[in-house]
Amino acid sequence: MARLDSTLTNSSFQSTYLGGSGSDWALAIAIHPTTGDVYVAGVTYSTDFPRTSGGAQQTYGGGTYDAFVARLDSTLTNPSFQSTYLGGSGDDYAYALAIHPTTGEVYVAGQTWSTDFPRTSGGAQAGNGPTLKPLWQGLIQPSPTPASSPPTWEEAVARLPTPLPFIPQQAMSMWREIPLPQTFLALQAGRRQVKAPTLTPLWQG
Repeated sequence: MARLDSTLTNSSFQSTYLGGSGSDWALAIAIHPTTGDVYVAGVTYSTDFPRTSGGAQQTYGGGTYDAFVARLDSTLTNPSFQSTYLGGSGDDYAYALAIHPTTGEVYVAGQTWSTDFPRTSGGAQAGNGPTLKPLWQGLIQPSPTPASSPPTWEEAVARLPTPLPFIPQQAMSMWREIPLPQTFLALQAGRRQVKAPTLTPLWQG
């Protein structure tokens, strides 16, 4: 995270890390309208995400990823900030964050594969909805003849059905299940997996 002046020219800006020993992604940010506190939400692979003690959910819920929410002071310098995990035994992601303008309550929205997401009892929808397959599953047509080596990316794309079936917006968000520069996109092509092309970070080259 970083705080810069409005002109983006002052070299005396302030930055801070926010994360544990695993991979962490900040995906949403909001500023409290009166205190100026900075709220950040995202995804964490860290079971030791900082300052969750005393939070609404102090321990990692399970799965590969948990959502997190953190509150820092406006200067980004106070080490006594507060964080919390948010998730169940499956994978959980926080994509959006908003602060109520009068009560200051924090609203977080995202995506979950947890059937035991915390504190849903009494909610507008107490249970998890139907399971959605990841976007890439079921789209790749099997190769008509067995091959001794995995297909290339181009060969896998060529086996997509034409036209592609309608994909609802909720399913489109499944692409975000994969934190891109760290892993690969697994496309099921019969019994083979197709590795996605390597992405070069924006700042390289």
